[in-house]
Order: sequence, then structure tokens, then C-alpha cells
Amino acid sequence: QVWPASCKARTMPAEEARTEARTEAGTEESLDLSALGLGGPPVRHIGHGALRLVKNTAVGVACGVGTIIAAPIIGAKEGGATGFAQGMVNGICGGIALPLIGVATGLKDLCEGVAATPAFVEATSAGKEWDGEKWAFYDLTKEGAEILEKDPAEEFAAARQKLKDERAGQREERTEAQVKNREYYDLLQVEPHASDGQIKKAYYKLALRLHPDKNPGDARAAEKFQKLGEAYQVLSNPTLRAQYDKQGSVDEVSFVDSSTFFAMVFGSEQFDELVGQLKLSTYAQDEDMPSEELAFRQRQREVKCATNLARLLETVTADSAARLATTLSATPFGAELVGVCGYVYELAGYKHLGRNKALGIEGHFLSLKQKAHIAGTKLETVRDFARVALKSQQASSAEKKAADDQNLKVLAEAKHSEAMLSFLEVMWRITVVDVESTLRAACHKVLYDHAVSHEARLKRARDLVVLGEAFLACKNKHPLTWQQSLKQQFADTGRNASFSEDA
Repeated sequence: QVWPASCKARTMPAEEARTEARTEAGTEESLDLSALGLGGPPVRHIGHGALRLVKNTAVGVACGVGTIIAAPIIGAKEGGATGFAQGMVNGICGGIALPLIGVATGLKDLCEGVAATPAFVEATSAGKEWDGEKWAFYDLTKEGAEILEKDPAEEFAAARQKLKDERAGQREERTEAQVKNREYYDLLQVEPHASDGQIKKAYYKLALRLHPDKNPGDARAAEKFQKLGEAYQVLSNPTLRAQYDKQGSVDEVSFVDSSTFFAMVFGSEQFDELVGQLKLSTYAQDEDMPSEELAFRQRQREVKCATNLARLLETVTADSAARLATTLSATPFGAELVGVCGYVYELAGYKHLGRNKALGIEGHFLSLKQKAHIAGTKLETVRDFARVALKSQQASSAEKKAADDQNLKVLAEAKHSEAMLSFLEVMWRITVVDVESTLRAACHKVLYDHAVSHEARLKRARDLVVLGEAFLACKNKHPLTWQQSLKQQFADTGRNASFSEDA
């Protein structure tokens, strides 16, 4: 016998009834349209609601069009002509219903945004932050105490194991390979059939241990570090790896200096106090890291950077900032990264000071300028991704042609140089996006930290400007950028790579 839910509640103990009610409520919630991209976190103000309206309407229309196209095709495959007709009907119904649902949910979100706007204005005027659930005063010390002592590996052990199990059957393992020369594999302490992820992980760990910064004056460690970089530059490139496996060596290749290469891909320890561990370094540690653990590690990184920055600002002066910037900008790559940090610091300081002036117009203008900069950086990253794909394809094509014509070997080598330079451009763009987003979050935490007074936060903003200006002054201290230095390196070895000067 099927009992109504109300009868169930009357015949069950109170606690069981509440559990059943929660289960049924959860089932109902699972039938919402969040899987289609509709809805989301609570709407906090009218602007947020308006954006949600636009998004939900667009998603609804897109899903409706997709249904109209897909339903008849699926129906025809499953039921022939009859299935096609039924699919056509279902598609038309979905094509009408889904856009209407998108508009309806968007209007609901807009109304919620209108209702929430007074609370938003009151909270932001008081300096409160949205913590994901409610408006509250942010406290950097409190957040640090909550998350910095936690071990992400322990916190997400179950999720990590689940992801590892799911991926176990999906990975394409390289078969045991007979290679003519194991030198590069032995240097990285991996087998010839190792996956790309295993090679990256091995290189990162070994290079970190042998890095010149950790072994000053050790010529043997420096030599092995250089060899590790060459091995990884070959084995991380599918074309060069195949050539190495087959021939036991690669044709003349212009290797990038290993210190520069490591810094480009994984960052520099000199900057750890300021920018933390780059995301690429985090990925290299373990390819079976779930997204929620990556997000938590990034949050820890931002809190550490904010804590270090707050400590630095307590004693910073124009002279001390200049000395720090000079130390960090000892190499062309370091100087470029110092410039990136300086831009974020200076803008964050001026923006906060501008928002505390009459009407806050200057601060809002700088906020718009920052958003335009973020969008431009991301577009440049997409452009460089496309470029590296093209250069890699050209290098692979030139390599195949050179196999049959020795006169084309020089062209193939030049194409490989171009591909490597384009690859490093992409790594640089990724680093810039990563560092800027992390420092923006750290600066925000420092400037909205209600563990200190309003006057102290304004002083932090002024000191950020001092720090930023000192860093920006060292951005161009070298006659050549790291890009131009690498181009010169390739040119000096007789391989003129056509390398973009506007990177």
C-alpha cells in the first residue's frame, strides 16, 4: 500500500519524519534546472539579478534550439520514422518550454535581486563582505586560523581516491617501449613508457631539489639541473620524444636555459612569499587532484599571500621596497614578474584610496580599468594558445619533410625553436593570469581586513602604492626582456626564430 507523505509523517517517530521530509525535499531540489546552467548562488543585488536574467534567457534559448535539433535525430535512431515524428513533437515542445523556463527563472532572480539590493547597499557601505552565505566583516587573522593549519591531502583524501579510481580506466598507458637511449628517462628517473603527467611530476620534484637557488656554488648540481631541463624539454615534446625514442638522440635543438625554463613553467622560489606556489606547480605535484582540493589550495595560497603582504606593509618604505624590487629583478624574467606584481599592488592601493574619497568615483573608474585589463590579458592568452598550436603543427610538418630531405633540416630546427618560444609565451601568459588573480585577492583581503582599524587599512593602501611604484620602476631595468633574450639566444646559435615582439 502506498501511503501519502502526510500519513507517513503521522505514523513515524518525529525524528524519522523530519529525516523523510528532508530526503523528499532534497529529491525535489535535485529536479531543478541547475544542470542546464540555470540558477546559482543567492542573488545579492539588482545588477546580479539582471545578469542572471540575461544568462538564464540565453541558456534557455540555447537548450531549446538544441532540443529541436537533437530530439528528432535521437528519435529516428531509436524508432525510425515513428521515432522521428515523436522526436519532432518533443523537440518543438522543448524548444518552446525551455526558453520560457529560462526567462521565468531569470525574472525570479531579478526580483530577488531587487529585494536584496537595500541589504547589499547597507552591507557594502559598512564595509561588509559576502562570505558565501551572509554579509559579514572580513577578518584576515580569523580566516588564516581557520584554513592554514588544514592539510588539503587529508581533507580531500576520499575525493582524491575517487578521482584516481575514475581515471584509472581512462588513461592511455604507453606500451613498453624499446628505446635506443635511456639517458633522458634515467635522468628523470622514469620508465620509457611513462605518461606525460608522470614525466612532468618527476621533473618538477628533481628540478626543485637540484635548483641553483637551493644549491649555491654547487657546480655538479647545476650541471645536473641543466641536463634535467634538456631531458624534460625533449620528453615533454611529442615530436622530439618520438625522435629520441627512435634514434637515441634528437637533431640539433636550441635548448632554453634550464633556470629560465623552470621559472617560466613552475615559478621562482624568490617570489614564493609574494605570489605563493603557482597553479602549474600545484598541478605538477599530482595529476589526480580533485577540483575542490585545487580550489582549497588556491584559497590557502591567497590567505598566505595576504598575511605575508600585511606583514611586509607594516615596515615598508620607499627605500626598502626599492631594495626588494632590485633583488627580485636580477634576471629579465624576474623583472617582468616584478612588474606584474607592481601593477596589481599600485592599482589596488589607488583603487581603495579612490573609493574612500567623496562619492568614490575615482575608485570605481579604476575598477573598470582593472576589468578591462583582465579581459585583455585573457584574450592575449587565448591568442597565444592558438599560436602555439599552429607553431607545433608547423614544426611537426617540417620534421616529417626533413626526414626525406636533409636540406630541410635547418628549417625544421627553426620551426622547433619557434614552437618552443611560443610555448614559453603561453606559459608566461598563464603565469600572469595566475599571479594577477592571486594578488588581487590578497590585496582585497589586506584592504578589507576588519581586524585592523579603518585608518590602518588606508595606510596599507598608501603603502601598497609605494610598493607598487618601486616594483614598476624595476620592470625595465634590463636592456632586453626575457622574450628578446631568448630570441637572441636562438639567433646566436644560428636559428632565427620569427618571434612576436609584442608578447
